[in-house]
Amino acid sequence: MIPERHKDFYGDQTRWFVGTVVDINDPLELGRIKVRIYGIHGDDIVHNDLPWAQVIMPITQGGTKGFGNNLGIQYGAEAFGVFLDGQSSQMPLVLGSMPKYEDTENNTVQTNLLARTDLAVKHPSYINRARGRVDDDTGKVLEYYKAKPPKVTSVAPDKTSPADYYETKHWIEPPISGGEVPDYPNNHVTETFGGHVLELDNTAGRERSHRYHPSGSYEEIIATGQRTLKITGPNYELYLDSANIFINGDYNVTVGGNKRELIQGDYHLEVVGDMTMNLHQSLQTKVAFNQETEVGKFRVTNVGEDDNLSILNGDQNINIFTGNRVDYVKGFNNRTVRGNIFDICYGTYKIFADSDYGITIGGKLTMTANGIVTIETTKTMDITSDLAMTLTVENTGDLTLYGGPNIELNPA
Repeated sequence: MIPERHKDFYGDQTRWFVGTVVDINDPLELGRIKVRIYGIHGDDIVHNDLPWAQVIMPITQGGTKGFGNNLGIQYGAEAFGVFLDGQSSQMPLVLGSMPKYEDTENNTVQTNLLARTDLAVKHPSYINRARGRVDDDTGKVLEYYKAKPPKVTSVAPDKTSPADYYETKHWIEPPISGGEVPDYPNNHVTETFGGHVLELDNTAGRERSHRYHPSGSYEEIIATGQRTLKITGPNYELYLDSANIFINGDYNVTVGGNKRELIQGDYHLEVVGDMTMNLHQSLQTKVAFNQETEVGKFRVTNVGEDDNLSILNGDQNINIFTGNRVDYVKGFNNRTVRGNIFDICYGTYKIFADSDYGITIGGKLTMTANGIVTIETTKTMDITSDLAMTLTVENTGDLTLYGGPNIELNPA
C-alpha cells in the first residue's frame, strides 16, 4: 500500500495543465522553463513567483554527463504538462508544446513558413538566398564567366569544332530548392531563434536537404543529387591526409581575385586533349634547374616585339636533322663572336648581297678551295692593299688575268 504522504507523486491525483512559456533562462542551466498556467497563474502571481518546470526530453539525448540537449522551445510557446505533486500544483512537468494560432486576424500559425507549401517563399532564409542570386543594380541572375580559349590566328588556324569553341560561356547559381516548393506536411524544418535552419523535405520526387546559416551561407542537395554549396565569407579547408577528387564531367573555376598555389612536392599535370592559356598580361617563369621540352610535331612562336635569349654559362646547340633552316631579318643582323667561327657546308655555300659586302679582318685572310675559285662582278672590282699583295700559283698551275681592252700592271 502506498503511504498517504506519497500519493501526490504516484499519479493517483494527476492534474494536467496548459500554459504559455514566459521564461527559458534557467539560472541552473538545467533546461527548465517557466510557464504561466491558465486558470492558476493569474495577474496576481508575479513572474518571480512562478515555479521552474521540468521538461521531458527525448531518449535520443544523453541525459547525463553533459550529453544533454539545449531546449528548442521558445518564449510564447503553448506548453502542455502535468503536476508531479498532484493538487499542490507546485512541481510542473512539461511534456511538450501544442500548435496554436499566433495571430488570429492574419491567420498566422506557429508552423514554420518553410514547411508550408504556399508560404515557403516568404521565409527570411528563402528571401536572402533569392536576393543573393541576382545583381542589385540590374535584378538579373548573376553570371559567373568561364575561361575562354584564345585565338592564335598568327601561328595556327582557328578551330571550327565545336562551333561555340571561342564563345563566352558562363554558369549561374542554381534556383532555390531546385525551383520547387515543399508539400505540407512533408518538409521537416528545424529553426533556431538565431536564424539557423535545417530542412529535410520528404515530398515525393522533390526530396531535399538544406542547411542554412544566418550569414547567407548554405548547403542544399535536391532530388537529382545536385549539391549547391555557397559560402558568403572566407572558406578554409584543411586535409591532414590525402584527398582524391573525381569529376565525371566539366570542371569550371572562376576566381574574382588572385590565385596562388604552393606545391611542396612534385607536380604532375596530364592533359589528354588540347591545353590553352589565355593570358591578358605578362607571364613570368623561373626554373631553378633544368627545363626539358619535347614537342611531337611542329612548334610555332610569334613574338610581337623584342626577343632576347641569354646563355650565361654553357653552350647552345641547334640541330636540324632532316629539314631546312631559313632566317629572315628585315632590318640589321648583327653577330658578335669573341672566339672562333667555323662554318661547315657540305654543299654549295652562297652569299648574296643586294648592296655592298664588306669583310674587315684584323689578321690574315685565308681562302682554301679544292676546286675553282671564281670572283665575278658586272662592274669594277678593286682589290687594294696598304702593303704588299702576293698572288701565288703553286706547283705548275697558271695565273691568268682576263680583261680588256687593257690590263695594266703598274709597279709602285
